Amino acid sequence: MRPSASPVNLGRRPNGVPDRPAAPDSSGVERRHPVHTRPVPLLTRILIVAAALLFADQVTKSLAVAFLSGRGSVPMIPDIFHLTLVRNAGMAFGLFPAKGAGLTILTTGIILGLVIWMIRMPRSWGIRFWLGLGLVLGGAVGNWVDRLHTGGVIDFLDFRIWPVFNLADSGITCGAVWIIFQLLRGERRGRGDKDAPDPV
Repeated sequence: MRPSASPVNLGRRPNGVPDRPAAPDSSGVERRHPVHTRPVPLLTRILIVAAALLFADQVTKSLAVAFLSGRGSVPMIPDIFHLTLVRNAGMAFGLFPAKGAGLTILTTGIILGLVIWMIRMPRSWGIRFWLGLGLVLGGAVGNWVDRLHTGGVIDFLDFRIWPVFNLADSGITCGAVWIIFQLLRGERRGRGDKDAPDPV
């Protein structure tokens, strides 16, 4: 009895998926084209940035409560940077101190409005602003979670010359700066296009 011949591989990968057809180049050598992956959707990018900041913010706040409660201000670099546990009833960086559910309701409305706006915004805006929007959203949600659980925001980063803050505050600030930077950059490009001479 003759042994059966092994099947011929007709341009297929081990998983049975056919390769893309090869095209010969100028030298006559066939080269296979790489398969291009789809880009990550802009809303997904925003949510990934927001989730990463939210996770880091909540972990660092939990560690601050665990290790700084009852210890006062712990100097890391004396007179420059301390770790100081503060419960803030106001907004970011202790601004606009307030008590009660009013600020929580206001923050909830801001977050919902931001999410709705991100879903409906033009794609051209998303390409420029997705990083900043993710940071602002993650920071806002991080402080909002604190208000729901404790009635205030947990701050612990103390640079002595500035109100005590947290990672969520930093994310909101950096995200806002990034958005403003992109807006100014787009304005300058628009002015440059207007001032450019028309082609002959």
